[in-house]
Amino acid sequence: MTLCTSALLRKLFRPVLCILGMAARPRRLEEFPINVSIEDWEYSLLRLYTSRDIESGPTNRIRLSSTYIVEFRRYKEHAHPEHEYLIAKIWVPEGYYRYLRIERTAHIPLNEASKSTLRSIPTTSLQASLAVMGELYVYDSVKSIEEWPTTSDQCLDRLQCPRGHIRLLDLAIVATLLHDNSPRYQILTRQCYWYSDMILGVLHREFPDMTALDRDASITLSYSYDDEKSQSSQDDTQKEDAQDDKAQDDKAQDDKDDVDISDMTSGTYMRVPIYTRPLDVIIMIQKAFQERRLAVQSLISEAEQAVTRREEHLRQLEIATEELEGQIAAVTDQLAAATGAGGQASMTSGLR
Repeated sequence: MTLCTSALLRKLFRPVLCILGMAARPRRLEEFPINVSIEDWEYSLLRLYTSRDIESGPTNRIRLSSTYIVEFRRYKEHAHPEHEYLIAKIWVPEGYYRYLRIERTAHIPLNEASKSTLRSIPTTSLQASLAVMGELYVYDSVKSIEEWPTTSDQCLDRLQCPRGHIRLLDLAIVATLLHDNSPRYQILTRQCYWYSDMILGVLHREFPDMTALDRDASITLSYSYDDEKSQSSQDDTQKEDAQDDKAQDDKAQDDKDDVDISDMTSGTYMRVPIYTRPLDVIIMIQKAFQERRLAVQSLISEAEQAVTRREEHLRQLEIATEELEGQIAAVTDQLAAATGAGGQASMTSGLR
């Protein structure tokens, strides 16, 4: 059993650990949470999509394949320390779009004796100072938002995703694997720049049909996938969008909106590069993602088989119940007939 599969099984058996007091109780199961940690979000999605409930399980699994990413945008804040975060635009089966903000911030232990108890601190120079001293842990989070940011934050780049390819669960898995890869906050190597860029890097390596949109020519990025093939894929995708249904027309209209593409470079602080994309880590995370995706598919298949068995059991129980009710009705009729015949015989004997 691989390390990836073991970690997945631990997440699925988390309710037992919660009862034993060996793990924190998870939040409510949601696809689009208000604000939760990446680990809790992935756990919620796994519980939803592998549910063995006869009514909700199949419905949740339909949502699994029908809820997918259509676009990513990466933003940089102007204010110190130029925090970067990722926004995902998601198509949902109800026929509209939802938005999620994913980002990395830092947490500091309340005391050295209990590093599992953390409190959030703001993104300030104090955060950077503590990170250099190695006192911070990461807090990778996801929260549902109403739309693209309307603040002065600068959009660094946009990536269009092939429709139906990148599921919501895929994003959660990659974000969690990257979280597990770097639980400590390091100001120069494992900060918000690293997290938002690595999510895109791993996903694009796994789904090479992702294409860049409206990127300013002055932006210098370390994407290894910016090549002629990507441009060709972009042209093909734009042609297909022209023939799409109403939902895709809505997306096309959204894409026409003016986006303030910044001339600021990602992975920099005050335009000084402090981050470059590590290809070896991307390859490692991609492999782990493929393993976990297979493990999840196996769990989903098991859940589907369990639901099928339960439905068959219920059908057999229903048939047996109908047969029993028929037998009871037949016996009741026989008793009624016998009682009626006996009463008639008694009346005839009395008349005689």
